[in-house]
Amino acid sequence: MNNKISVIIPVYNVEKYIERCLDSLITQSYTNLEIILVDDGSTDRSGEICDRYALVDNRIKVLHTKNSGRGEARNVGLAQAKGQYIGFVDSDDWVERDLYRCLMESIEATGADISICAYYECLDDNKTAKMLYENNFVCKSKEALYFTMSNVKRKYWFNIAIWNKLYRRDVIKNIRFKSRVYEDIMYNAESLYKSEKIAYVNKCLYNYRLNRKGSIITEGFQRKTLEEEMKYKAERLEFFRKKDEKVLAKAAESVLIHDKLLYYALMKLSNEDYGVYLNAYKSDLRKAKFIADAKTNIALLIFKYFPQLWVFIIKKKYNY
Repeated sequence: MNNKISVIIPVYNVEKYIERCLDSLITQSYTNLEIILVDDGSTDRSGEICDRYALVDNRIKVLHTKNSGRGEARNVGLAQAKGQYIGFVDSDDWVERDLYRCLMESIEATGADISICAYYECLDDNKTAKMLYENNFVCKSKEALYFTMSNVKRKYWFNIAIWNKLYRRDVIKNIRFKSRVYEDIMYNAESLYKSEKIAYVNKCLYNYRLNRKGSIITEGFQRKTLEEEMKYKAERLEFFRKKDEKVLAKAAESVLIHDKLLYYALMKLSNEDYGVYLNAYKSDLRKAKFIADAKTNIALLIFKYFPQLWVFIIKKKYNY
């Protein structure tokens, strides 16, 4: 077990967090690492801290670039990576000591193209285990893709993030990130689709920092959600349609319907003017077919005939 892992970390104005992130990487039990820090035009001390760590650990390479967003920073890192395997870490997060040892062992034991682990959501001193199941297991990539999208009750759920995964480089060598934000959506879809077998490790080995208390419900609705997240969820749907993957396309469309229903209500409840988006979403949802799970179908039915009632339901549900 001596394959090199290139760990790519986009860095932007995280001077409060980057040291904990780097300390967790340089003390990994799996030592054959190439740690690529892409300073994405930071205006605080983040770049200086990266340079300081590179002086004391020759596995660290620092690239200073103009600010282009997290997706492009990762592309810069991918272009420089020399490892046979690729990992991604967000610079405000940190990892458990055995993250890459466990992910690599899982790949080598199963012949998988991608390994995935459970993780913690961290808010202040509170940790919540996510995606933690009873046993390790292996599944086909299309099954794993379905787990990332299906709204129906299922045995497993996988997140679309890239940071709790280890990728065989040959699988992702021609895949690049396409946006500044919500870049995981299409990268996850393309990389899982191109692979054949996925291995799951039933340990929480990644610590994902929740920087904001609450969610879009408590912090206010964001236009980038409409302009980027929904754009790439729609692109994911078209990707599967073009591949003639009917089951995956249906799951992707179900997610799109579900999210548009939620976001329509949030826009109506917002104090901002979302007129153009509201009209577009209303038109899309009125045309939508009942293909989703039962709960989403019921929600869509309510929306089609009683849109104000649907908004009231969301308002009550989230105490908006």
